[in-house]
Amino acid sequence: MTDHSEVRLLERIGRGNSQAFEELYQLYAGPLFSYARKSLATREDAEESLQDTFVKIWDRAHTYDEKLAAPFTWTMMILRGICMDKHRRLNAKRRGKSVELTAAPEPRVSAERTLESLHFAETAAQVSRALESLSQCDRECLELAVFGQISQEKIANQLNAPLGTVKTRIRRSLQKIRTLLKSHDA
Repeated sequence: MTDHSEVRLLERIGRGNSQAFEELYQLYAGPLFSYARKSLATREDAEESLQDTFVKIWDRAHTYDEKLAAPFTWTMMILRGICMDKHRRLNAKRRGKSVELTAAPEPRVSAERTLESLHFAETAAQVSRALESLSQCDRECLELAVFGQISQEKIANQLNAPLGTVKTRIRRSLQKIRTLLKSHDA
């Protein structure tokens, strides 16, 4: 499936099309689950994170902008944010706070999707490395914009930074990620 058809899937999901959502789940669940499993301590945490990711995809598909990120990159960034939140919650739980966990169904990955799953897992790893290469300030601005769906003005207020600085950080982060991903594909 090409990026163009994946963009169309997200557009259809944004209009409430459950068939498109099922197609996207079948396409992305395997590689996303693989990333979550490597990022989190338990299978249950990975399953919950995957489920939360697809809930956010369903809720936010109408906000997807193909100019900002490829479909898989966008979903991967959502998952990465959820995994980071999971780490924070688990650390808080270890400090004495309780968190209720629920399990998501295990994703089904057909044999015909194996090659695509490997490609997506590799892409997921590339995106993760690209995000890690950003400065903390740049990554924070990008994550708030992409994961939090927060306007640049609100990010500037939240971080107590000039609006122009926030815009520059987001633009610079996206350009760096694109460059890193393109250099890997070359």
